[in-house]
Amino acid sequence: MRFAVLFTLLITLIGCATTAPPQSYRPRDYSGPAWVITGNYDSMSHTLTVLINGDPAIEGKLSAWDGSGSLIGKHEGYTVMANCESIQKGGTYIGRVYVPQTQERCTVLVDNEMAATLLF
Repeated sequence: MRFAVLFTLLITLIGCATTAPPQSYRPRDYSGPAWVITGNYDSMSHTLTVLINGDPAIEGKLSAWDGSGSLIGKHEGYTVMANCESIQKGGTYIGRVYVPQTQERCTVLVDNEMAATLLF
């Protein structure tokens, strides 16, 4: 019984899909309106989607081991890259077991120029 409660609590703390707040970016030598960059990260499947103006620019899986990885995509002819890492932001004890809380941080580059930092 104790294990079932602990397991349920652990699964709840692990989380699921989160969405990063939107950020604006205008590529160099681009005369159109600023792009809106956001993303979704599903911590259960380790799937990252980076959206630019609502369209998927990058879709792929990050490392199941530590949440890190680099993914590449395209948007309007520009190369879009996301470099991601998992950073620890505290934790909690469940009985005698320490459960770290992590946050996914993805730096988004457009043609090798810093465009956004997405936090999940």
